[in-house]
Amino acid sequence: MDAMYSKLTTYGVDGISYDASVDNAMKSYFPTKTVGTERVKMYAWALSRYYGEADLASKLAGYSHLDILLITFYSPQGILTDGANYKIVSALTKEPSKLVDANGNPPVNGEDVTLWTYNYPTTSNQVWKLRSVGSGYYALKNVADTTKVLEVRGGGSANSTPVQVATFANTSAQRWKITYVGSGNYNLEPASAVGKNLDVNGSSTANDTQIQIYSAHTGNAQKFRLVKQ
Repeated sequence: MDAMYSKLTTYGVDGISYDASVDNAMKSYFPTKTVGTERVKMYAWALSRYYGEADLASKLAGYSHLDILLITFYSPQGILTDGANYKIVSALTKEPSKLVDANGNPPVNGEDVTLWTYNYPTTSNQVWKLRSVGSGYYALKNVADTTKVLEVRGGGSANSTPVQVATFANTSAQRWKITYVGSGNYNLEPASAVGKNLDVNGSSTANDTQIQIYSAHTGNAQKFRLVKQ
């Protein structure tokens, strides 16, 4: 579980957390203010059983609006749900999160998939529906248009082949083996290119960085957190 710029107090049965406090990193958003520790009440989250996201709102002194603290609960022990919606979040950054984004909303055939900052509120082109297609593989359908899926361009297998969205045809370029590699992270390997993984080009965290396939390695450029919506 990652908590954006917060410290969680955990106690009670099943590790239930009741409150959170704003840490110094959040204070950096308010450079003109001296902000003391603010308490944010939580409803009883059983951390060992729930996953998804929850927004916590706290009104900081001297501000007329509510500032949002996002708490993210990752799927426990690599458990994924067929038919559920997920964000595919790069392990290269913590906050602000960068994720796999279909450039169009809705996307069109052949449109690149790139790394982009997490939109808040979430936009549908940054969310993917997981669908089992048999033999341990999944199609990843873009929620902005569920006829479009994540695909290796041209069914290629060479390093640096771009990943795009295309109309679902259940080809090997559209089928992905999703393997849990620990610490909340997954590798995504296309059936069209065994030994290659979904990869962030050059390990860059800049917006619009190409998402591609590349020879499997253990770096964070090939690790992604699947955050259930």
